[in-house]
Amino acid sequence: MPRPEHDPRDLPSRRGDRRDYSAVERTTLSWIRTGIGVAGLGFVLARFSYVLQGLASIRGITVPDQSRWTIVIGSLHVVIGATIIGFALLRYLRIEPRVATGQPESPRLARVLVLGLTAGSVIGGAGLAIDLLLTWPR
Repeated sequence: MPRPEHDPRDLPSRRGDRRDYSAVERTTLSWIRTGIGVAGLGFVLARFSYVLQGLASIRGITVPDQSRWTIVIGSLHVVIGATIIGFALLRYLRIEPRVATGQPESPRLARVLVLGLTAGSVIGGAGLAIDLLLTWPR
């Protein structure tokens, strides 16, 4: 009996394929870059009030001291960035052995991180913008 033209037995095995390992590594490195970016943004936010104070002193006006809130929000971003890096490591350690056996991954954790990070950033950014608009002298 002749074999079909596209016999599944002729396809390469998907277990431990080098492309899958590379994809897992790229995804992990992307999460690490995201964590570093969020932590860096947190550092900038923590120092934001000093920039505003400097701009106000150049113009010769007095600005209410909001450094407590920007330091809190900035520190939260630094902690969130470190948490993202930790989750990236845990995800890599969990998924890498599954690639060797050809088991699919469950993207629930990634979805939760993306949605949480996006919502938190939008809410935090809007809050900072509103605070800046309300407290900046005219």
